[in-house]
Amino acid sequence: MALSCSVHGCDALWTHAELAAALQSDAHFADYVAKLTATAECERANVLSVRHCAELEQQRRLLSGELTRDETLGLHKRHIEEKLLNLHCPRCTTVFDANDGCFALTCGSCRTGFCAWCLLDCGPDAHKHVGTCALLKQYSKDAGVEATWTLCHRARRTALVSEYVRSRVRAELRPDVLREVAGTLRRVGVEIAIQAVAARMLPSPKV
Repeated sequence: MALSCSVHGCDALWTHAELAAALQSDAHFADYVAKLTATAECERANVLSVRHCAELEQQRRLLSGELTRDETLGLHKRHIEEKLLNLHCPRCTTVFDANDGCFALTCGSCRTGFCAWCLLDCGPDAHKHVGTCALLKQYSKDAGVEATWTLCHRARRTALVSEYVRSRVRAELRPDVLREVAGTLRRVGVEIAIQAVAARMLPSPKV
């Protein structure tokens, strides 16, 4: 997001450095930054609201039996890949790929501090929590911290996907759903045997 030139017919955009130099005081520039941040947060909230409404409509159609078999498989596939396998900021759900060596993370979108291990929203700073994180204490770090972090989230993803497939997917669709996401599961190191899921099926949900 940038401020455009006010001269008629000019499409040039002001950089933050140019605005800082042109404005009369630091207070004016701080006010500009605050308003810019508020506008960006409002736009992000609108995007999330539209996305949430679309997801609710998909869920309504799923529950009412309006989706075809292929649409149902696609819905489950997207949920597993986007919601369960990705790592998200706990507040705004922005996806992040990995940590940079520090496990007290700060979201690049909403600036929330959160724990890279348990993904707890820690407010502005997660450093104090990370040192006492209960999930971290469950793992031996003999293999190295990075390898341990990978192992931790591999176990988390496996548990999330297994529970979702057993409790949210109709029994007859479970093998097909797992085949749909097999490639993505392999890329993140998750192994869930189709036969194992079928053997431990819970009663099918009413969808």
